[in-house]
Amino acid sequence: MDSRSWNRLIVEFFRDIEGDNPTEALITLLGASVEFDDRFIVLFRKDSAPVILAHSIMETRDDNYLGGPYLLDPFYDAWNNGLPDGCYRLSDIAPEGFEQSQYFINYFSRLHVHDEIGYFASLDSTTTVHMSLGRTVRLPTFSRQQNDQLDALTPLVRVGLEKIKDKTEVDEQANLSSNFHAQFASAFSAFGTSFLTQREVEVSHFLLKGHSAKSIARLLGISPGTVRNHLKNIYSKLEISSQAELFALFLESLSAMPEDCQDDPLDSLIG
Repeated sequence: MDSRSWNRLIVEFFRDIEGDNPTEALITLLGASVEFDDRFIVLFRKDSAPVILAHSIMETRDDNYLGGPYLLDPFYDAWNNGLPDGCYRLSDIAPEGFEQSQYFINYFSRLHVHDEIGYFASLDSTTTVHMSLGRTVRLPTFSRQQNDQLDALTPLVRVGLEKIKDKTEVDEQANLSSNFHAQFASAFSAFGTSFLTQREVEVSHFLLKGHSAKSIARLLGISPGTVRNHLKNIYSKLEISSQAELFALFLESLSAMPEDCQDDPLDSLIG
């Protein structure tokens, strides 16, 4: 696209972003730079569950995602651990081996999304608007050059995301979800504590977030062989045999968890 056409597109963006559909104005701008076929815009808050502001093909993810697994989302986890505002490829922030993890299989593969680039635009110290641009299997993964192109648009994306947030009624949704978030966050922290050692709990939590044995070993400063021994113990104690079963057990424990439970959610499933 020549500079004259690009300048005209930016002028149209600033005109349309003030209208009734700022999401489409932002997507039109980004789509003129890099091709993608999925979008997911969500409000992350420290004290409540995410609020979904816009999505395309990910409708089937909403209920499951907001039911607790958002705690395992690499984008959410990275932001919650202090990732600065900006534009990031999923592969740059996700754990090593993430594509083989059960989280990836559950929330990416079944939607045929195999790559994402995400923006973060903080509104204050406890709130950010996050937008993921996804590619399904019909498109190749994002290149470094395409990431740089999208990164260059970060100031305009911030304007767009702030407008999208302003056009969406989120306060009531966020307030209603604060208790659920606290309960889910507490349940994740306590998951396995009644049956596993402290180190085994750490390993299981990293595994749920999509880390491989090598990644867990590096994070904990132990050998991959030691991690594999911990995994054998975890599977034996929880009477499971795979990461898939661990992930399913985690989701089942959230569903069966009594209201206002502060203890290990597995207590309600394993006697």
